[in-house]
Amino acid sequence: DLLADYREKSVVMLATGDPLWFGAGRFLLRHFKRDELHIEPAISGLQFAASRMGWPFETTRIVSLHGRPKSQLLGHLYPRARLLVIPQLADSAVSVACQLRSAGWGAAKMTALSYLGGENEACLVATADSWEDLGDAPADFHILCIDLAPAERNGHIAPSSCLPDKAYITDGKMTKFETRCAALTRLMPHPGGVLIDLGCGSGAVSIEWLRHCPEGAAFGVDIRQDRLAIAHQNVDQIGVRGFTSCLGDCRDILTDLPEPDAIFIGGGLSSDLIAAVRHKLPAGGRLVAHAVTLESEALLLAAHEAEGGLLARISITYAQPVGNYHGWRSLMPVTQYIWHKGNGA
Repeated sequence: DLLADYREKSVVMLATGDPLWFGAGRFLLRHFKRDELHIEPAISGLQFAASRMGWPFETTRIVSLHGRPKSQLLGHLYPRARLLVIPQLADSAVSVACQLRSAGWGAAKMTALSYLGGENEACLVATADSWEDLGDAPADFHILCIDLAPAERNGHIAPSSCLPDKAYITDGKMTKFETRCAALTRLMPHPGGVLIDLGCGSGAVSIEWLRHCPEGAAFGVDIRQDRLAIAHQNVDQIGVRGFTSCLGDCRDILTDLPEPDAIFIGGGLSSDLIAAVRHKLPAGGRLVAHAVTLESEALLLAAHEAEGGLLARISITYAQPVGNYHGWRSLMPVTQYIWHKGNGA
């Protein structure tokens, strides 16, 4: 608001590093037209840190914990990873060390670089296991460099596909792992993508979309507040951003939501809802719907006959103990309907 009062006047804002790399410029562009701003970049703390560590910038992963859930670090842990972390405050290093230990990466090497580019530049180095023994703390403004290469390979690894079912809190209303993987493949997430998740239940499909969509958004719609509450718990513990919950009837809420890139129907299926989804999607938009009952499967068969698309049956069978032996136990089969909207649709 203060800056808006100076609109049309000459105002200079001094910000750290590159204004468009996790910086102030991005925020300003939300509120001011591009031709109202002149943005002059400078070397960021991240570039300084990569230079000090001798890490080629393109081989590192950037993780910002500034104003973001600490749990989102867990999505970037894998063998040989090199992470440049933007912390919240000085005590973020302690909390990151604790997270690494809990996830099985206690041997990871942590380097905190403070006052980068200044006369008082400082460096603290320790493993996650021994970080709290340092006694000193980095300055509030520092970059935390995490090297997972020396760590043993027995830690948590965030899968590049979908998280296992046990990663989610659920009351039973959840798209299970194999069918979630199949849905995500057909929904085709991409950076900045927008998903509408109808009948979202515990939010698993929305969360997987956000894990694979940097700067994306997911709108989870459900008629039950208790399930939306579970979805928010899962969002918090898994550490994704961009989830919005919507309480109410899927068809009623659909009209007021932003234009999506993809829509998933996991519950509340009806012929009217399918028609509304087709109308909502822009050209190139993707619809994926799942059915487990005969009645809902009949709706997908009718949709396929009317508008084409692709029908698939997903059947999963696990080997489980039967006395002293093992036998196959099947999950309920899922009928999957995939439809892409063409330019003329």
